Amino acid sequence: MIKINHRRIATALLVDLRDNPGGSNSFSDHMLAWIIDQPFRFASDFSVRVSPQAQQAIQARLANSADPSSTDAQLLQRFDQLQTGDRFSFDLPFQAPRDGARFTAPVYVLIDRYSYSNAVSVAAILQDYDAAIVLGEATTDLATTYAAMEHFTLDQTGLRVGFPKALIVRPNGNRLPAGVTPDHLLDSNADMLEEAVNLITSQIGH
Repeated sequence: MIKINHRRIATALLVDLRDNPGGSNSFSDHMLAWIIDQPFRFASDFSVRVSPQAQQAIQARLANSADPSSTDAQLLQRFDQLQTGDRFSFDLPFQAPRDGARFTAPVYVLIDRYSYSNAVSVAAILQDYDAAIVLGEATTDLATTYAAMEHFTLDQTGLRVGFPKALIVRPNGNRLPAGVTPDHLLDSNADMLEEAVNLITSQIGH
């Protein structure tokens, strides 16, 4: 992020997502609500496949939760109505932009081949909602991808196996298996942050 004097008004924001392994949208949604000026969500489609392993994993989590409106509770309700192998689209709620002051100056996102998981989702959201200009190099991880991991344990070996239960389609609906492609490609062999700052400075005229 560009450092500025706290007594001055920021003329741009750079969100640096390079070498970022990802995380949870429980944090990133709050950040995005400061930037995006319309309701948003991280996927245009969240397509779930029913399996007994996913159902058992969800039931285990719900044993420690009493919220009947939680995502897991809603998923389990749909599982109970369907057969193993069925697919269904889970209706993701939209997140509202921040009520009140928001950041309205130009926003830039810096990504590279080591941006993964929710870091890729954040870049895709900002790009697809025309809320930021993406800089850097294309991500290796996919913007439309199989994710929402669950786990089960093999009976004979005790090995823990992870598997994705859903196909997550990026906000613009593009189902092609591809990473986020920057609006401006930067030289990965150079000082990418310095190159990004120079580009931003030239664009905003400071």
